[in-house]
Amino acid sequence: MNKKLRVVAGGFVILLGVWMSASSIEDFLDPIKFVSEVVAQPEEYMNRNVQVAGLIVKETVEKEEEEPNSYLFDLTDGKSTIKVRYQGSDPIQNVKPGVGVTVIGTLSPDGTLISNKVLFKCPSKYQQKLDEVYWEENSQAYDGGAYLGT
Repeated sequence: MNKKLRVVAGGFVILLGVWMSASSIEDFLDPIKFVSEVVAQPEEYMNRNVQVAGLIVKETVEKEEEEPNSYLFDLTDGKSTIKVRYQGSDPIQNVKPGVGVTVIGTLSPDGTLISNKVLFKCPSKYQQKLDEVYWEENSQAYDGGAYLGT
């Protein structure tokens, strides 16, 4: 193989690696969004991974009977609410109203967030922002993390 062909082949391999890295890095750098951001522009999040922070709305948690580790619940940030369907391989012990969570999943065409991963400890800066939404912006009732509705 002559030197020119090796340089071209090497350049192609490097460009291919850079392209693959750039296209896959988006999956790892998904910023956490609040429910109202996702609800306001659903087309941006349709059929792609998204991390959504919010509080589980009181009295919306339902365990689906057909799947052992499947739950339906509403997630809110005080401004908007989104329906979440968790279908994971692991049971979620702490799915109860008022818990601050980050849900990782994809937004379906009907607006439901289909998730296989729920993180129960929101970073403090996100939890603080959620609390501010309830207390200051919307004057919503707030009971130790439980969203009580209007």
